[in-house]
Amino acid sequence: MAKASTCSVCIWLSTGQTFDPELPNTAIGKFIGVSETSVRRHRLHTKAIQAVDDLLTNLDIPVSAITSRGASIRDPETGSWGKVTWTPGAGSDPAWPVIQAAAPVVIKPLTRTPRSPRKWDTSILFGDTQFGYRRFDDGSTDPFHDDRAIDVATQIVQIENPEQVVVIGDIVDMAEQGRFAQEATFANTTQMALNRTHEFGAQLRCATDGKIKFIEGNHDKRLQNFVEANAKAAFGLKRAGMPEEWPVMSLPNLLRLDDLGIEYFDAYPTAHVWINNKLRAEHGTKVNSSGSTGQKYLSETPHISRAFGHTHRLEAISRTTWDRMGKIRSMAINPGCLCRVDGAVPSVHGSIGANGKPATVYEDWQQGVAVVRYTDDDFFVDLVQIDDGRTVYQGQEITSSVEVNW
Repeated sequence: MAKASTCSVCIWLSTGQTFDPELPNTAIGKFIGVSETSVRRHRLHTKAIQAVDDLLTNLDIPVSAITSRGASIRDPETGSWGKVTWTPGAGSDPAWPVIQAAAPVVIKPLTRTPRSPRKWDTSILFGDTQFGYRRFDDGSTDPFHDDRAIDVATQIVQIENPEQVVVIGDIVDMAEQGRFAQEATFANTTQMALNRTHEFGAQLRCATDGKIKFIEGNHDKRLQNFVEANAKAAFGLKRAGMPEEWPVMSLPNLLRLDDLGIEYFDAYPTAHVWINNKLRAEHGTKVNSSGSTGQKYLSETPHISRAFGHTHRLEAISRTTWDRMGKIRSMAINPGCLCRVDGAVPSVHGSIGANGKPATVYEDWQQGVAVVRYTDDDFFVDLVQIDDGRTVYQGQEITSSVEVNW
């Protein structure tokens, strides 16, 4: 710590009194009862401190890191300077911000549709929101997710107030933790994405009092893979005395899902949720770029139906076969995505310019949600298309009021 000041002027000023800084040294000394030399030395030392503080600021060294100050030095060419001792890294935040739990938000509950007893329960499925951002040199950001499509999906949840909402993976993009080429604009965006994803969960919770389930996708898995590869000693760590909690550096903990009453199903690619006895929801691993991905699932498991994501394409395909017990009707359903489809999401078809901004390219992706009516052993599906922040659902046009600047 810096030594207590022995300057008679500093001691006088510490009592809360002040003097006119425009006065000459002699007049100030007479006013406060010290010599002109004391005033001159005080001003020289003050100038030196300010010069050093300005230098430290230019070097991004916080003044709070200073542990001691020495005597002032008069340099005829550069002016007055002061000798300081400082501790590197002290008194400042880490150069690279530490990822922490999302900032909690409070959202006013929406007017939910009362849920009365009914034969057919309802489950709403959607996924591939891929919350994430690019951050540019001017401080502006460009999202991967489409807030308009997400708003429309949330309005459908509000209308239905379903028994459950299932988000089928790739909820967060986690671009900074990916194994592919790192764009400069990905830097320092993870916390923003976590905060926005938590807000999304809070919005869903306000729209329905039903169950909300998040299924882990390959992008969500990136955080666990990143920790294991780069900070293995931190993998699986939990708060002391909290053995039942999610690990500190896990997505459900960072998103505060327990606070929102949201269940998280991890261990991609095996993570899944059974909608009923016949329909299984998962993120999926299969892709057929030139045809039906759903057909791959039907061929693999013709005895059950599967709802999947991953490909960002609206799809519903059916198959009927039979065994000695009779008819087996199965479906493969993809509700599409809720991320942007104009090239903003990092992909094999996307590209960025010299300024780091993504080029416009319309992917073969479609936005939407799946509304499933089901009993224990039967179900029917409505595949709802969303385009440019609007849809028509049950004869009602639903339009997002969210404004976007991309």
